[in-house]
Amino acid sequence: MTLPIGDYRVEISASGYINFTAYATVNENYNTYMETFLLVEGADGETGTATGQINNALTGNGVEGVSLSVRKGWNNSQNGTITPNLSGNNYRIVLTWGSNPRDLDSHMVGSLSDGNPFHVYYSQKSSYDGKIQVCNLDVDDTTSYGPETVTLNATTNKPYYYYIYHYAGSGSLATSEAQIKIYQGESLVGKFNVPTDLGNNRYWNVFAIVDGQIIVKNTITSSPDVSYVPDSESSTMMLDFDDTGEDQEIYLYFCDKNLTQYKKILIYQFSC
Repeated sequence: MTLPIGDYRVEISASGYINFTAYATVNENYNTYMETFLLVEGADGETGTATGQINNALTGNGVEGVSLSVRKGWNNSQNGTITPNLSGNNYRIVLTWGSNPRDLDSHMVGSLSDGNPFHVYYSQKSSYDGKIQVCNLDVDDTTSYGPETVTLNATTNKPYYYYIYHYAGSGSLATSEAQIKIYQGESLVGKFNVPTDLGNNRYWNVFAIVDGQIIVKNTITSSPDVSYVPDSESSTMMLDFDDTGEDQEIYLYFCDKNLTQYKKILIYQFSC
């Protein structure tokens, strides 16, 4: 549905289930995808039992001595993850999902300070920039739910692209209930729910981190997209006014760092 920009309260109800309230923010030029909600069967005033496990997002192991705050009416997944605090400006990206597909894979693609590319995923779980570990797949889960965790130590101002691949299992990304959380230092700085209306292809292009900024993509495609952030060090744009002919024309030039023209686009034309 199309809604004006703003904050919304969403009331969810169904016969035979307890009503549920959720909240969402609608931003300009951005599709907001809410997470999958599981309604509680029954009626207000009834009692029940909740069980689950809290896992360490860095190791995938259970955590002892956790304090929980319980909120009435919420019946999302009753397992959860917590992440140890990070030092400095490191990022930790945590993927969780439902029972199917059973295996979703996290991928991080970027550049080292010497310009060489790296690609961290299940088959290449770590990458070093000299002696500094720039990226690591801390946990690779292949049996549903997650967590699957990547830690990034950004050593350049070039883009670091993060995407998900549907590796194995029934269903699709759209039905996976996948959710991604980005932590920086001690703060949760981003949360993404998988799009449910963009088809059944196998790649979810989620975001890029470049020079401390999170650039959102959030598309599902047949191949990974690792080129949507312009490289500010290797290209530039110029405007040019051409009045040599009968019509006056304005062109936009995309140039490399040596100002060698490689693409010219007419953006406006008028007659005098």
